[in-house]
Amino acid sequence: MPGRTDNTMLSSKSNMVSEIGRRAIPLAAAGAAFAGFAALWLLGLRGVYRTLLFHLGVPAFRFPFLDAEEPLAAAECHRAGIDVYRIDPCDYLGRIHVYSPLWLRADVLPVTTAWTPWAGLAFIGVFLLSLLMLPPVRGRGAALLMAVAATSPPVLYAMERGNIDLLVFAMAAATASLCIGKSRGSLAGGYMLVLLSAALKYYPVALLVFALRERPMRCVIIIAVSVAVLGTAVLLDLHEVVHALSLIPRPGMLKGGFGARNLGFGLTALSHWSRGASVMLLVGLVLTIVSVAVICAGRLQPALAELPDRDMAFLLAGAALIVTCFFAAQNAMYRDIHLLLLLPCLLRLSNHRTEAGKLAALTVGAVILVMWAKPFGPFVWVLKELAWWWIVAIALAVLWNVVEQSGILQHLLPSRFRRQSALSRVSS
Repeated sequence: MPGRTDNTMLSSKSNMVSEIGRRAIPLAAAGAAFAGFAALWLLGLRGVYRTLLFHLGVPAFRFPFLDAEEPLAAAECHRAGIDVYRIDPCDYLGRIHVYSPLWLRADVLPVTTAWTPWAGLAFIGVFLLSLLMLPPVRGRGAALLMAVAATSPPVLYAMERGNIDLLVFAMAAATASLCIGKSRGSLAGGYMLVLLSAALKYYPVALLVFALRERPMRCVIIIAVSVAVLGTAVLLDLHEVVHALSLIPRPGMLKGGFGARNLGFGLTALSHWSRGASVMLLVGLVLTIVSVAVICAGRLQPALAELPDRDMAFLLAGAALIVTCFFAAQNAMYRDIHLLLLLPCLLRLSNHRTEAGKLAALTVGAVILVMWAKPFGPFVWVLKELAWWWIVAIALAVLWNVVEQSGILQHLLPSRFRRQSALSRVSS
C-alpha cells in the first residue's frame, strides 16, 4: 500500500509538471521571440531588427512601443489643458486621442512620454504572463501550432508597438479564469475586469456574455449593475465619449487588418463594381455566414458540452471579442492576438472523431492562415478573408450555443421549448 501511494503521488506530481510545461509553451515561444528582437535593438543592430520584422510583415517604427506612447502623451497634454481629441502636440506623430476618457485620468500622475519604454514593457509583461492562463494543449502537434501562433506577425506587431490590446487580452484571459470560479469574490472580480476593460477600450463590453452562463437572477443583477456603472461613466464624460467613438477606424481608414467589409468591398474595388454592389455582397455574406453558424452550432453542441469549463470559458471569451471586433470596426493586425484565446480549445475539439472535430480542425487551419498571411502579401488575400469569415462563423456558432442554452433564456421560454442546458454554469 505505501508503495502504491508513493507511485500515485509521483504520477500526480509528474502530471502537474507536465501541465505546467504545456501551459508555458505560448509564453516560452512569444517570450523568446520578444527577447530575440529586444537583443537586436539593444545591441545596436537596428537594421537587422527592422529587416527581419519587415520580411515578417511587421512595420517596425523608428523606436519601439509607439502605441504605448499615445495614452501617455494624451494624459500629458490633457494635464496642460489641451483638447487631445482635436490636437496632441505631446505625441511624436501628433496623433489625436482615440481611446476612452478614462486614460486621461492618468493626468493626476506626473505622466510624460518619457514613461513610454516602461509602459510598453509593462503591457508586454502582463500579456506574456497572461499566456500562462490559457488552457494547456495536448500532443506535440498542438504544442507546435500554439508556438507558431504565439510567434506570428500579429503578436510581434502588438509587442513591437506596445499596443493597449495586449492589456485587453490579459484582462480577457483573467476574466475567463475568474468567471469559472465558484466563489462570489472570483465572480465579482471577473465582472469588474469586464467593466474596467470596457471602460478602457469599449469593445470588451462583449465579455458580459459570461453573464448568460449564470443563474437567471444573477444574470439579471450582473447586467443591471453593469449597465448602471457603464451608463454613469458615459454620462459623466458624454461629450468626450461621443467624440472618441466617432474616431474609431472605419473601413478605408486602415490598410490591412480585418473586418466584415474587407472581402466584399475589396472584391468590388478590384472588379470596379458600384458601391451598391458592395453593400449587396456584404449583406449576402452576412446572411450566409449566419446560416452557416446556425448549422455548425448544432454539430458542435455535443463536443462543446464535453469541454472542461476552463476551455469553454476561453473559447467564449475569444468568440465574443472576435465577433464584436469583426462587425464593429476596422481592426489593425495586432488585434489578431485574440485568436490565441480560441486556439487551445479548438485544438482540443479537433481531437474529436466526429463532425465537430473536423469543423474545429478546419478552424485551426484558418486561424494559422490569418495569423501568418501578412508575410505573403496580396497572394493569399482572398484565402485570408475567406478564412476570417469561417472563423467568425464558428465563433458565432459558439455564441449561439451559449445564448440558446443560457439559464435566463430557458427561464423565459415556455416549458415545451426549454432545453437541458449543457453549456451554462447554472447551478442550484
